[in-house]
Amino acid sequence: MPEVILSMSMSLDGYVCGPDVNEEQAMGRGGERLHRWIFPEPGVDGPRQEDAEIVLEAMHRVRAVVIGRRMFDVGYQHWKDTPHPLPTFVVTHERRAPREEKSATFHFVEGVEEAIADARLAAHGKEVLLMGGPDIANQALAAGLVDEIHLQVVPVLLGNGGRLFDDPTQRMVELEQVGAVKTQEVVHLHYRVKR
Repeated sequence: MPEVILSMSMSLDGYVCGPDVNEEQAMGRGGERLHRWIFPEPGVDGPRQEDAEIVLEAMHRVRAVVIGRRMFDVGYQHWKDTPHPLPTFVVTHERRAPREEKSATFHFVEGVEEAIADARLAAHGKEVLLMGGPDIANQALAAGLVDEIHLQVVPVLLGNGGRLFDDPTQRMVELEQVGAVKTQEVVHLHYRVKR
């Protein structure tokens, strides 16, 4: 069965987006800082080679993506396509017809379990990327649907926003550390969920 990889950039204090997420600020106030390691600010050199290689290697194994409705609503105007050129499953309570884009298709699915099940079918034996937001990530983790966690820990304290691993109903989850790579901009952490 295709594995589900939860992958997110996170501040040192556990936030994956800043406060006040909206269409203008899809990552919330200050949240763009979390992605500067891969999407540098104008006038700054592109991603460091080491960071780019880590992302590229991970993306070669992925064949479907799961995101939340809020991420779709605030992110689409910036992407103008699927966030990656892969079938993308949007967790929502509002059923819609699939939406074809240049690179792939958005599929609107009710519930994180159904979205991950559909994404696994679409992945044809490859991995599924769960990019969030934090609520969808926390739901998938609580439901035992995550196989690996890839965190890019950014050296910043956001102080507020959407926090990863902030579900009061979450049971204890044992992890096996698979890898850790420190680069100039971020620390890449790779964990496997113990079953």
